[in-house]
Parts: sequence; structure tokens; C-alpha cells
Amino acid sequence: MTLRGLKKQKSGARELALPDMSAGNGANGFSIPAAGLNFAMVPITRLSLMERRVRHHPPRQIEQICASMLEFGWVMPLLVTSDGRVIAGEARLEAANVLELTHAPVVRVDNLTEAQIKAYRLADNRLAERAVWDDAGLRAELQEIVILAPDLDISAMGYEIPEFDEAIGLAPGVGRQGRCGRGGSQECHRASGRPL
Repeated sequence: MTLRGLKKQKSGARELALPDMSAGNGANGFSIPAAGLNFAMVPITRLSLMERRVRHHPPRQIEQICASMLEFGWVMPLLVTSDGRVIAGEARLEAANVLELTHAPVVRVDNLTEAQIKAYRLADNRLAERAVWDDAGLRAELQEIVILAPDLDISAMGYEIPEFDEAIGLAPGVGRQGRCGRGGSQECHRASGRPL
């Protein structure tokens, strides 16, 4: 799906689910003072990126994040400084702009120094890169998702069809006979409404 297609999908009858942060202490949502965290919904116009970008997000990744937000809602808030600079979640903010959203769920952090903010930005991304997929666990999880939600847009999970098929254990060009009740991989995707 292209960014234009996502905009059309967004403007349809389906609304993007946003977390309800109305409980707690009024407009600021609720807070956990010991951790220095404040949860809130804020206008996107009040948010800004850090002066230096350390990662870049290709258009296809932004499309996939848009698809994920449309499928699951905006369930992962942005991490921001008290003055609205985005510490973590730049790509989600880009996707929100593509989807023409007006508000974003945020977690405000006001207990970090400027050096800690810069270091955390790197740690948040770098530490995630250290993870290793458990192939058997991933395959089982994806196969279960295919059974439970055959119409789920796989791009919402960050997959393209060939890598999805490989992850669930299909050799290239091999159909999903018996796995989704249809003849082959393309038929599965076509029947579920997924783009080929």
C-alpha cells in the first residue's frame, strides 16, 4: 500500500483508535512522580524533532507504521521532553503526519539531563538491534496469527509477502495448502485482501 492509499484508507469510515488518557489528574492524564513520567494527549503541532537526526526512516517503513497504526490504533506513545522534543518515536510522528492526525499520545520525561536524553535516544534504538529472533517461536506466532486473523494486513506487522512466507516456513513459490485452507500463497493473500 502506498502513502496515498493509506491516506484514502484513513479518510474512510474507520477511525484510528487512540488511547484514553482522560483518567487521572485532568489534562495531563496521570503521572508516576517517582519515575518522572507524565502521560498526555498533545497536539502534534506542539511536538518537534531533535536538532540532529541519528536514524532515517525510508518511505516503505513509514507506510508500514501507518498500516500498523490503522490496524492496531496508536498504542505506543511518543517519549518526549517537557518542551515537546521527541526522544523516541520519530517514525511514529512521521506516520501520524502522513495520516493527518492532530493529537499524539506522549509520555513526558522530565527527570533526565540533556546528556541522558541524548544517550537514551541512542540506547532506545541500539539496544533493540541487539535482540535475536527465535525462529521457531516467531514461526509459531505468525502461523497462529494467520489462523486467528486471516484478513490482517501483514504490512501492519512490518512484513512483505516473501519475507512473511519465509518466516512461516514456506519455501519461495510454495503455496499454503492446508495452512489457510486455500491453494497457494497468492490465493491466501488475495482471499484475505492483502496486496500481492
